[in-house]
Order: sequence, then C-alpha cells, then structure tokens
Amino acid sequence: MKLMYIIGLVILLASSTTLADSNNCSVILTQTSNNWANQKSSTPDIEKALSQYGNCVDQDTQQLHTTMLKTNNYPLMGANGDFQDFSAALNNFTEIALKLKQDKILSAYAHLYQKQFKLLFYADYINNSTDPLIKRLKTIKPPSLEEVKANFEETLKTFPPKQQKELLQAFTPLITQSEFGKTHQRSVYLYAYSVIEPPSGTAYPGPF
Repeated sequence: MKLMYIIGLVILLASSTTLADSNNCSVILTQTSNNWANQKSSTPDIEKALSQYGNCVDQDTQQLHTTMLKTNNYPLMGANGDFQDFSAALNNFTEIALKLKQDKILSAYAHLYQKQFKLLFYADYINNSTDPLIKRLKTIKPPSLEEVKANFEETLKTFPPKQQKELLQAFTPLITQSEFGKTHQRSVYLYAYSVIEPPSGTAYPGPF
C-alpha cells in the first residue's frame, strides 16, 4: 500500500512538472533564445536555459505535426526519406564543426538551431500557419543567400587546409543531395555559418 502511494505521488509530481513546463513554454517562446539564455551567467546555467528553450521548440513542433496530420496534407515517403538524409548530413556537419570549435555554449546553440529545419519541413505542408515559431522563421529578415554564402566561404578559409576540406565535404551534401536543403539554402548557410563563425564574425539573428 505504501509502495503504491509512493508510485502515485511520483506520477503526480511528474505530471505537474510536465504541465508547468508546458505552461512556461508559452512565456519562454515569446522571447528569443538569446534573450532567454542571457538571463543566466554561468555556462551550465546557459546550457540549461537553451535546453529548456529547445524542449519548448520540440513541444511546438509536435503540435504543428499534429495539426499537419489533421489537414491530410503531409509529407509522403519520398519527402520523408529526403528529409531524413538531410538530417543525417546536418548532424554529421554539426558534429565535425563542434569538435573543431570545442565550445559548450556554441554547442548548445547549435543543437537548438538545428530544430528549425523540422519546423520548416512541416511548414511546407501547412498554409497560413498561426504557429508563433513558424511566423518568426518566415518574417525574420536574414541576409541574402549571396551575402551569407560569401561570409561562410570566407570564414571557412580561416581554418587550416585539412579542416577546411573536412568541413566542406560535410557541408556540401546539405545543399546538393537533398531537395529540402536546396529549397532552404539560405537557412542552411545561416546555420552553418553560425556554427563556424569566429568571435569577431558577423552576428546574424538566430532562428529562435
């Protein structure tokens, strides 16, 4: 009997925490991830804040996925396979770049910013979405593809030749072997630049 009480209490506390996190997300997502993280001072606290922000993005993405399914307009096997290939290439590029940079906060931002691509993938199948993150991704005014591509290529040259080759080999499939990557090249270049940019580099606004 005592054991059942303890189990019930644990479940109740877990449910309360989930509910609290869900309620907090409506507040957290009204601000940018940078503003949210900048309220913290230590590296572990910043990492935790960005992880929390990422969990909220995941919740929003899941809600968008549910909405998409209800419309009966969703990606079929070919599109899903293409996006999975893109995601695998994205993970590979990110892993290589972060290994070279060795920066915990950069790593936390990179893993958060990766989440934009699933949102963009779903958004292609939903018209007139009122989703707050989709609206932000579509209304943000990033630089032109030409500008961010030039900055990415210039920054790439700051790495030693061997690392340049490794990064370029990992990046190229993102925009050449995936229809999703070709469609969203500007976002791909912005993401890649954000992962390799030097401390004195051009600070473009993040997707979240």
